[in-house]
Amino acid sequence: ILGGVVTSYGSYTGDGSTVNRAIPHGLGATPKWVFLVDSSNYYWYQIMIGLATIIMQYAAGTRNFNVTAPGGTNFYVGNASNYSYSANWLNIVYYWVAIS
Repeated sequence: ILGGVVTSYGSYTGDGSTVNRAIPHGLGATPKWVFLVDSSNYYWYQIMIGLATIIMQYAAGTRNFNVTAPGGTNFYVGNASNYSYSANWLNIVYYWVAIS
């Protein structure tokens, strides 16, 4: 804990097929913000408290995809309309940090 801020971090490999895939964050509380970057170096993503959306950001702009809102145990990735743009691209490693 640093100045009342709690963080955790980790990685997972995309499976390219799970909608609202649960990623355990280990904070014990709902994260206020989750930042993700993929190992392909093409995209970065963010999930913010109170939003059931993953926001993908890249050189040409941003795209939003609905996913389950983060909770006290997990944050969620993967939207069936486009897994690669919703942080669940097949065999891509994602690195994340969650802040509560």
